[in-house]
Amino acid sequence: MPLRHPGTANFSVDANLNRVVQGNLKGKVNILRTVAGIRLPVRCYTYYGIPVGSCEYQNICSQMQSAVPFVNINWLVWVHLMLTHGQSVTCPLTIPEGNYNVESKSADIPVFDSSLSWLTVGNFDIDMSVTDDIGEVGCYSIKLSLQPK
Repeated sequence: MPLRHPGTANFSVDANLNRVVQGNLKGKVNILRTVAGIRLPVRCYTYYGIPVGSCEYQNICSQMQSAVPFVNINWLVWVHLMLTHGQSVTCPLTIPEGNYNVESKSADIPVFDSSLSWLTVGNFDIDMSVTDDIGEVGCYSIKLSLQPK
């Protein structure tokens, strides 16, 4: 079932860290978008100074903080997760090993700015890898569909 926007999405996060995560988090995101059977990569764009799309993110923590006015759910979920587990939400991060979860949260999916509206429809395959100052933290694959209401 596609996510419809504007609207509400429900989600849960469950993470098990096998080691301390510390320092600067870096990430690499690759996005493939399929519309009408045509599958193409989404390149990296800059939106109000924030990288969006298939990008290399050099400092995820500070980029999430600067993105708050535009996509505040990401930072709010992070803050909730960290505070629930008694952790600091300041950059650079130090996150002890252990289990972290956020169950049954909802997020409002906003009306997207017209300059990005073409990116808000389709089926998306998203692959992400995250590293810290020590090495690889994890790899993630997400599949989702977006459609306007």
